[in-house]
Amino acid sequence: MTAGKPDFSFDLNSAIAHIAHWLPTQGPIKDFIHHNTLHAVQNYSFHDGVAIAAKVFGARSYLPIADYQARYRQGRITDTAIAWALAHSGCSESEQAALKEHLFKDDDNGHYPPVSLANHGIRNRWLSHLAVDLNSLAHPVLFRLLGNFLDQGISRWTLAKKSESFWQCVWRFKP
Repeated sequence: MTAGKPDFSFDLNSAIAHIAHWLPTQGPIKDFIHHNTLHAVQNYSFHDGVAIAAKVFGARSYLPIADYQARYRQGRITDTAIAWALAHSGCSESEQAALKEHLFKDDDNGHYPPVSLANHGIRNRWLSHLAVDLNSLAHPVLFRLLGNFLDQGISRWTLAKKSESFWQCVWRFKP
């Protein structure tokens, strides 16, 4: 901030370093290797981490309540299982009763995919406020660049030089 004016400068390297925490560190590979793509939320409790990941990535974290209700009606979820879960919830008896009552109400507010930063964040704002569709502008170019960068020797042409990062490749081909 200079003389009471906010500083709106943008540092691309800092921005990339900040968001890189939320991205998987392993790129696509041809052989299966287990990798925790939710490493950014592993320091949270399980349910909090799942909720944060759902908000950020736009993924449904649990089945919709209607699916659980259908399983209950089919006998796949029993009253004993519900009683056990409520007893281990850490809630008071009155809170447990309210939770149990809520389990059998219809949910008209469920979203699929859920409302999230990925689905309703900056790209949606640019589209709705500026009429700029970032997806249609960026995806064709970005996916071709990424595909060539991540190629494992199938393509006749290789994008990356040895030990070159994706951003170094893109910068090398800038107009």
